Amino acid sequence: MYYALRDELHTYLEYVADKFGLRTHIRFETEVKSATYNDATQRWAVAVRNADGSHETLDANVVISAVGIFNPIKMPNIKGLDRFRGPCFHTAEWPADLDSRASAWR
Repeated sequence: MYYALRDELHTYLEYVADKFGLRTHIRFETEVKSATYNDATQRWAVAVRNADGSHETLDANVVISAVGIFNPIKMPNIKGLDRFRGPCFHTAEWPADLDSRASAWR
């Protein structure tokens, strides 16, 4: 396909993470509070808030941000949206069981 669908992208990302042993280096549900680069040591001091609410500072030589463009989620202020009767969700929370090709959408 010219544009890959969500499931294809998800499968590919999981494959890459497994192939290169990346899962142990990935932190989900972790908020970066600050990241400061030290020129002398060529390393990052990354202050984070973990999923359990605890805070810590990590020492890293590489920081990869993968928050996506929809983080944090912000719903648009559309007049009358509260009266819309169809499915309504943010694209970052796309329902896994939604069939966007269903005839109700046409």
